[in-house]
Formats: sequence, structure tokens, C-alpha cells
Amino acid sequence: MISQFFVLSQRGDNIVFRDYRGEVPKGSAEIFFRKVKFWKDDGDGDAPPVFNADGVNYFHVKDAGLLFVATTRVNLSPSLVLELLRRISRVVKDYLGVLSEESLRKNFVLVYELLDQIIDFGYVQTTSTELLKSYVFNEPVVVDPAQFLPLGSAGIFTAKRMPVTTIAKSVVANERGGRKREEIFVDVIEKMSVTFSSSGYILTSEIDGTIQLKSYLTGNPEIRLALNEEVSIGRGGGSAYDYGLGTGAVILDDCNFHESVHLDSFDVDRTLSLVPTDGEFPVMNYRITQEFKPPFRINSLIEEAGPLKAEVITKVRADFPSSIIADKILVQIPLPPYTTRVSFELEPGAVGNTTDFKEANKRIEWGLKKARISFALNKYLSHSSSLEDLLRVAYYFCYEPASMSEISNREKQRNRCVNATLLCTCTNAGNITKEAGPVSMTFTIPMFNSSRLQVKYLHITKKSKSYNPYRWMLKSQEQLPNCYYPTQPILIRPNSPTPKHCLHLSNLDDQNFLRFSIKYLYLFKKSVSLETLKHALSKVLVGYYPLAGRLRTSADHDQKLEVDCNGEGAVFAEAFMDITAQDFLELSSKPNRSWRKLLYRVEALSFLDIPPLVIQVTNLRCGGMIMCTAINHCLSDGIGTSQFLHAWAHITGKPDLDPPIQPIHSRHVLKSRSPPKATFPHPQFTLTSNNGHVDIMRLLQSQPLIPTSLTFTHSDILHLKRQCTPSLKCSTFETLASHTWRSWIKSLNLPPSLNIKLLFSVNIRKTLNPQIPQGYYGNGFVLACAETTVKDLVGANLRHGVKLVQQSKQDLNDEYVRSMIDLLEEKTLKMDLGASLVISQWAKLGLEELDFGEGKPLHMGPLTSDVYCLFLPVVGDFDAVRVLVSVPESLVEKFEYYMTEFFTAEEINGDHRANGFHAEDPMEY
Repeated sequence: MISQFFVLSQRGDNIVFRDYRGEVPKGSAEIFFRKVKFWKDDGDGDAPPVFNADGVNYFHVKDAGLLFVATTRVNLSPSLVLELLRRISRVVKDYLGVLSEESLRKNFVLVYELLDQIIDFGYVQTTSTELLKSYVFNEPVVVDPAQFLPLGSAGIFTAKRMPVTTIAKSVVANERGGRKREEIFVDVIEKMSVTFSSSGYILTSEIDGTIQLKSYLTGNPEIRLALNEEVSIGRGGGSAYDYGLGTGAVILDDCNFHESVHLDSFDVDRTLSLVPTDGEFPVMNYRITQEFKPPFRINSLIEEAGPLKAEVITKVRADFPSSIIADKILVQIPLPPYTTRVSFELEPGAVGNTTDFKEANKRIEWGLKKARISFALNKYLSHSSSLEDLLRVAYYFCYEPASMSEISNREKQRNRCVNATLLCTCTNAGNITKEAGPVSMTFTIPMFNSSRLQVKYLHITKKSKSYNPYRWMLKSQEQLPNCYYPTQPILIRPNSPTPKHCLHLSNLDDQNFLRFSIKYLYLFKKSVSLETLKHALSKVLVGYYPLAGRLRTSADHDQKLEVDCNGEGAVFAEAFMDITAQDFLELSSKPNRSWRKLLYRVEALSFLDIPPLVIQVTNLRCGGMIMCTAINHCLSDGIGTSQFLHAWAHITGKPDLDPPIQPIHSRHVLKSRSPPKATFPHPQFTLTSNNGHVDIMRLLQSQPLIPTSLTFTHSDILHLKRQCTPSLKCSTFETLASHTWRSWIKSLNLPPSLNIKLLFSVNIRKTLNPQIPQGYYGNGFVLACAETTVKDLVGANLRHGVKLVQQSKQDLNDEYVRSMIDLLEEKTLKMDLGASLVISQWAKLGLEELDFGEGKPLHMGPLTSDVYCLFLPVVGDFDAVRVLVSVPESLVEKFEYYMTEFFTAEEINGDHRANGFHAEDPMEY
């Protein structure tokens, strides 16, 4: 039973006041504010949320700089009243759109109408925004939220992603023309508390999180929220997270749900279903005390420099992805009470830092405007706008060339340090190291959560086909939502009879290291009719009928593969994902594990049981589509897959015309000689596991692998080529392969005497005599091998590596390739990957030119990333090359540094003449 309710500003002004029972003196608001402002019972701390003064119980909560207060003389549950005050502030915000002193003053009539409906004679009636709409008829006066700082956790999450006016609106407000904008917002908001020891180790850690929903949907449609499938409730022991490429388990100590949430399928697939009411409310609250990775680490050191002097050194380290920026960072360090003066010293290059000594409270305040893994280096930059450019220029200005000190200096970009010198007044001062501290830090990080709890997708039950409300989901930028499959995948068979026979594969086809599928990912701005795609696929499979068959082992040799051309068909799956093409483009620089859901996973006991061709077309909310294909590498190489995809696209866009290139299936040109004769050494292969080398592959796979992606423009490539000219002519592939190999080896810090290899694919279609006919789409490549020692590769310049690549290409004549085909008759032969970097060339194959009739792709690349290095095309820039390879997490910075260290402060300009450069070698693919 509430006696009074009132709202006070930070100055103590009474904005809203309602006396329901007349039991408490009228001056209670002034008494309350005086008590709160001059609270002394707990030192310098704030007043508790509940206290008693002169027989009156005061309850209050703070929201958006306002004090919501309730009074009573009876003994009420504090939790009940505090929850009531929070709900009142939430209802007021739902109706006013933005909660501020000005919005309350301009809408006092509406606010009093709300209070009369929420509380009657001190008794609570309802706090439901939905129910109150039937009794409240005043329209809100719109207040522009842009003039205020973002308020609350939701504000900091939305400031960067969308216009602030989008969420700061009333639940009863309409757009121009009287129409209501259909919108729904989902926020994952977390507050964490972490305690570090003086040496930087975590002592205690806790996360209090909430999934907040704000709905502006009419008709109350049912929605479904899907969380991580790995979410579990209850302490399970051990570390809860894998900080590698995967997401790991998310272990919640406890959680509770809103009363409207149905948990019928939560235990099965971690989905929540509910009918949201208008306004803002928490769908789920949770708490985590298991181990997690905090976004910052703090180290503080206090050293006594004399009887009246001490030094405090505090270091803050950012430990989150470079695409995320933290702001509102404030570090506070309490000092001994006898401190009289403080001087500060910041690291050179610190931008946007503030330091202050609060003498009244004996406290240091250190403010950092923004923080990211690469801190601002604006004083060095004049033309850089993107993160990639900033890092590139930062490398030059922060490191000494050809020195191992650059890696430790690069690490300094993650850190910020302040040095404070203290002067004291008395000689009998106590132990300064015990009287100073503890250090505290507050911050906000939009688009980031440490718990890894994610809202995978938001599904809204449609009332009609045209019903498509706006969805705003503020969550991790790196994870994709789940796919929704409206139907089961089907098999697409050739639409006319095809030959039924067994297709024997060549020795180049059934090598052990090729027993996987090439997985492409395409993003298109506009989707193509699924029926059109399926019809065209059934038509193109008539010519490419082995892709509709099934792999099996040969009856003559259990290590030899062949294709049973039985026409069973290719797997075709259709799905929907609740994102836009622009959302995906923000993630497309490099793959992550969540991309795998874009390709239907065929349950199979072995590699042979997976159909040679698997396709998934995922339609997006914006009308675009993502197409993923998995084509068995034993049936086709990069040139062959490009030929097949272009044939499919040609038939889709021009169904009355045959593809310009007809497929060739026969492998007769690649048959081994009888008897087989291996007349050349082939260092690509070994019959032993590591041939005495250090097993680099095992070393790499022993750590979590992180995809790294670096784009080299035409100017960048010319700059590399200049290191080889004029004495050596070289192609783009030769230059970039040598540079990538050297950078990769340098980052691994291997023994100088170790023998190392570079294996790269070379097209042999025109090398053999007779030549492989045009239209052949099987494997028509071999791996060339460049070999040297670590010392010779790293110690020499780029020209040395280029010469090795060129020499290994020149060795690939007809006789050499025949020798390799004959050698592969030995099926126990293994590719020597122990000390090798493998490069596969996807650029210059025309993969990025694929057009199904609605335009070329916005993005083309692999579905996954591995330790094999890919040279990828760049959509819209034919001369550029994107280098993608996964490296251990601890080596990412070193590898990226070595890949970009060739840049200098000199502008790359002038004329780019072709002296020393020649046309790209058609052998490379």
C-alpha cells in the first residue's frame, strides 16, 4: 500500500507528485532529497534504495538521471516496491518514447493519467503497457532524443547501429499518415563484475545479463527467439568457454523468464515462444559466475619513491575484437587520505585521455574516450579511414624494420598506461600500498557480450504474405542466426536419360588429400526463383551427369575410386535466414564457424556416402540470397567447378541456349603408363609421416585457428614486384606466393636449418602432349614444389623466393607430369604437409563473375577457412587478390605484420609502367 509517489530531478526539483492516502507529510520529497544528497551513514557512499526517516519508509530507484520515489508508513516488501518503481519508469518510457526531465514536464497530463490507472488509493492495479492502452487516451508530446545523451544500456547499444529516433518513440505514436511502423527490438545487455589481483589474475567474476525486448507490433503476433544450442543451466564444473574458433558452451548459473514466455521447446532446441505485449520488458534474466574472458585486464603497481613520494603505474589492456570499440571508460584509483598533490604521465601517442585528481575524495580519475585493440594513432595519419589502412600505416610508424622488437611494440597498441606521482604531507604515513586502491573501472562496449549468449534468430508469425515488420537485433557481429528449413532437402536428378556406367577416375583425381568437397559461398543482392534454379540444375546435370552419381571404391583396388553414374541426383536444400545482404557483407571479410549452417549437412558414415554435389539456397529477409555449393574435389578442380557453375547459371538465365562449353568426362589422357615409370624425384610426396622434419601441420592444428584475410590491390602488388625488378620478371601469383610463404615462415619462428616447402597448384591442361581437351572438368592440376631452408628463405630478399617458385613451375613439363601420374599408382603415397605451406589459386578463374540472371554476386569466397592458403578474387576489382589462411591465434598479429611490412611511408604513385612485369601465366589457377 503506497502513500505517495513522486519523481525528482538531479537538482531535487519535484517533477511529478501524487499523494494517494494523505498519511505522509507533504514535505516528504524535500526530506527525502536532503537525506539522499547528504547521506553520511555509509561514509561517502550513496544512500541505500530503502531507508526510514521519522517513521516514513522511503523507496527509490534511479533511471535516466531521475529519482522515482515511493513512501509509506506500513511495513511493505522492499522488493515489491522497488520492482513497482522500475515498472512505472518503464511504462512511462514506453508512452513517452524517451525518459528525461523535459519529456516528463511536457507530458505531465499523460503521466498523471498513467499513474491514476496504475495505482488506485495506494493499491497497484496494473503495470501492463498493453492493458493501459485501453484506459489512457492522451497523446504524447514528442521530445527529440538527439539532444540528450543515450540513456541506459539500450541507448548505448543503439547509438551506432541505427538512428536514435527509431527506438525513442511512444507505443501509441503513429508515423506520418496515421500508420504505425511495425518494429521489434531485441537487446542482449550484460553487466559484469570482475575482481583482479594486483598481478592481473582474476579472483572473482560474475555476469548479470538480460535479453530485453521492445515491441511495436500490432495484433500481438507470436514470436520465437532462438538461443545458442550450447546453452545449459546449472554449474557444470571446469571452464565454460573455448576461446578458439568455436563458440563453446554457455553455462548459466540461474535464469528466469517473463511471464508471457512459453518454455515448451526450450529444453529441446533452446527456443522461447511468446506473444509480446507493447512496450519494453525483459524476456529473460540470467546470471553467470563460471569462468569467462573479460574484455579488459588491469594491472596496477605502487612503488614508494621516498618518504613523501610514491608512484602508481596502472595499465589497462583491451582484449576484444578490433572491429569493436569501447567508450565511456573511466578508471578510478582511491589514494591515501594524506595525499596532497598528484602529477600524471601518459604514454606517447595517447589520444583522447583525461586525468584528474579529485582532492576532496582523494581519488585519481583516468578517462579514455574510446578503446579498441588498435588504439588511435591519429597524429600519424593523414589519409587513413578504414581499419585496414590505419593498421598498415601504424605498422610503419610504430616499428623498427627488420627487427624482432616490432612484435612487442605491436602488442603495446592493445594497452594504455598511466603513471601518477604522489606527494604526501606527513612523515608518519602508513603503508601506501595497503591504503591505496582498490582500482575500479567502468565502461560500455556496444555490440559485445562476454558470456557468448546469442539470439540466433527472431521468427515472427506472419499474419499475411505482405506482413514483414522491421527487426532490430543487437548482438554479436560475428555469429549468424540459424537457418529455417521450410521443407526437407530434395534430390535433383537429370531431366532426361543419361548414360549408366562406371567412370574410372585418374590418379590425379583420387589422391588422398583431395578427398573433400570444395565449398563455395555466393551472396546475391536479388534472389532467383527456386523453381527456376532447380529446373536449370536438372537440365545441366544431363551434361554433367557424374555429379548426380555416387562415389565408390573400385572392385579391382580398394584404394582406387570410381563414380557410379546412376543418376541418383544432387542434394538441393532451400532455407531462410533472418538477416539482410548488408548484414552479411559486414562479416564477409573472413569465414567463421557459424557460416557452416549455410550448407545443409548430409548425415553420412564416410566421405564416400556424401553425394558429389550438395547445394543450399538461403533466402534473406531483404530479398537477396546466399548460395552455397559443395562439389567433390575427386570429380573436379577449381577450373572444372567454375565451368559447371557457369553452365548452370547460363541455363538459368538463358534456358533456350546450350552452354558455350560442353563437358568432357573421359580421363584417357591422364592414364598412367604401362608399366609405370617414375623418372623424376617428386619432393611433394613422402612415404613416411614426417620424413624427419618438424611437423608444422601438427603444430598449427594444436592451437585454435583464426582466419586471417588481407586484400592486395593492384598498387600493392606492383609495389611488391618492384622488389624483384628490373632483373627479374615475375607474375602476380609468383610475387604474392613468395611473399606469403616468407611471411608465414617468419611468423612461425622455425629453426634456421629446417627444410621447408611451398606447394601450389598449377594447371597442366596445356602442358601434356596431347593436351587435355577443352571442356574437361576433372582434376587437371598438380602441386608444384619449391624447397629451401628457413635461413635461405627468410634471410634473402623476395626475389629469392620468386626464383624458387618460377623454377618449380618450369620443371612441370610433359615428362615430369607423366612421371608424377605414374608415381601415384602407389596408393600409400602421402602429400608431404609436415613442413609445407599449400596455396590454392581461386583468383582468375571467373568464379566472381557468376550470374544467374539477377546480377553478379556481392561476395564470393569459401565457406570455411583452413591451414591451406587461398588466393581469392575480389568482387569488383579484377586485379586485386585476397589472401585467406587460418593461423594459430597467437600468431595472427605477427603474420599480418609481416604480410604488410613491405609498405613504406612513401606514396605509391607515379607511373606504373610494365617494365619488368608480364602478363599473368595461364598455368596458374
